[in-house]
Amino acid sequence: MEQKAKFMLFGLVGIILICAVFLAQALKAKQDLIRERNDLQKEKISFENKVGSLETSLRSYETKITSLNNDLRKVSKEKEELQSKYELVNKAKDELVEKLKEASSSRPKVTTPVQQAAPQTNDAYWAGILQEKMDLEMQLANVRKELKSTAIANGQLEMDKGTLDLQIKSLKRENEDARRQMEYDKKMMQRQLDDEKRKIEQQLEDNKRMINSISQDLVIEKNDKMKIEENFKTIKNENAALIRQIENLNSRKTQLEEKLKQAQEDRSGLEIKFKDMEALLNNNLSQLDELKGRLDGKGGSSDEMPRPAARFQAAQVPSRKSSIELPAIVVRPQGAGLELMNRPAPAPAAPILVPASLGEVIAVNKVNNFVIINIGDASGAGIKMGDIFSVNRYEKKIGIIEVIKISKNVTACDIKKQDVPIKIGDLIK
Repeated sequence: MEQKAKFMLFGLVGIILICAVFLAQALKAKQDLIRERNDLQKEKISFENKVGSLETSLRSYETKITSLNNDLRKVSKEKEELQSKYELVNKAKDELVEKLKEASSSRPKVTTPVQQAAPQTNDAYWAGILQEKMDLEMQLANVRKELKSTAIANGQLEMDKGTLDLQIKSLKRENEDARRQMEYDKKMMQRQLDDEKRKIEQQLEDNKRMINSISQDLVIEKNDKMKIEENFKTIKNENAALIRQIENLNSRKTQLEEKLKQAQEDRSGLEIKFKDMEALLNNNLSQLDELKGRLDGKGGSSDEMPRPAARFQAAQVPSRKSSIELPAIVVRPQGAGLELMNRPAPAPAAPILVPASLGEVIAVNKVNNFVIINIGDASGAGIKMGDIFSVNRYEKKIGIIEVIKISKNVTACDIKKQDVPIKIGDLIK
């Protein structure tokens, strides 16, 4: 039984060591997963920053395009106004040209009758003619000035129109360039966003698969732990049965020791009786020797009588051999094994309550009663196996969890207490 108990203890220690190795491997895989998740979060933040900068540049390009469109509309409006002014000037020019033609055509008609009637008129008539001529010349000079100013204004308008056309063409080119650049940037940004989205989706799928594998490992470890506890209970029951057997053996040992003590007392009494008998025999031998001497002195034949001394010596041998010899009773030392079996197992170290730590629940397994939080070795919180955390929601404590498996960026915790069901996003302190 003792060998069986030792074998079971060795087997239990081996199972515990194997479970510890599996747990270490699972913790290492969990730490790698948490490290990859942190890297993905950093990449996601950088990509979000890039997307924000691209959106900012896109908005700036849209603002520029809007301002260019406004400028283009203003230029088009100014062009239309200048065109209308140019048309008005041309119309005024045509009217002045017509007036000039009319004035030039009407002038000979006036001079001819004047020449014909010259001999018949007086000085007043010629004075009126001269006055009319001077008026016409002044009107002609004014028309010529207006024509020159109109030509100058027209040339200026033509120049302004040329510059405006050049500006419009340059604005159109800039607008087209800006539109092409914006479309190119938009396409590149959309392509980058699609690539990043695919990468992030792939990484999220990988993270989900890793979390599922960790959950399965935790379930397997929990089942193994339950099996080990059951084996420990059976070993404990067998240990109790062995202890009862040892107690029975100890009681039998006590009984045998009492019997041995009684036998030793009987032996001592028999030895005392044997000594008394030996003294009595010696006394009888001495008496027989005296009787023999008397008989020899009287001259009797010694062959006719048997020698009593020989009889007593013959009887003495079996009497000496009749001493009781008990075989040695060997009692196996059971104290060491009993002490080993009854020795209490060392108490596990008391779990340390972590004061305050930022984190949240990222997965909940209601079937196996455990959660996964985003705190690990890489977070620098100094988390250890057996640490106790409180789960808070809106600054209210709703449950207590205990660390059962640590990885790099995430940690699996067993739910010890929950006033309300724990959900994803609850804070850990």
